[in-house]
Amino acid sequence: MSMPIPDTAIKGFNVLTEAWYADNAHRQEKGIDHEILIGFFAEGEGSYGEFSLYFKKLGNKRCIKLEVWSDAWLVLSKMPELVELLAQNGTDSDRDDQPVEWWKEQLLSLGFKDLTERERNQ
Repeated sequence: MSMPIPDTAIKGFNVLTEAWYADNAHRQEKGIDHEILIGFFAEGEGSYGEFSLYFKKLGNKRCIKLEVWSDAWLVLSKMPELVELLAQNGTDSDRDDQPVEWWKEQLLSLGFKDLTERERNQ
């Protein structure tokens, strides 16, 4: 059973590869250039569910992988605007290789809050 998402939850994202605590060496070993964690968050108390976008180069092209564990399916279902953006990005050849900066701008325009801690004790 999924935990209900309260109205006070923050719809946000963390660019984990830009966070002060990032373990980018671990990601680079897997060929991951960037990771954006998206979810509903409680102020200073964790999340109600989250999932990741991984930016990875495959051959000559950078691809984006959405990874959602079953405990976050409800969270994803509450973000239809994000699902639409993903669908458009995956089927539009002019936008299928957008950089992480573009994704951050799109998330902000959809009302997501950037929760990335780029400096310690931010």
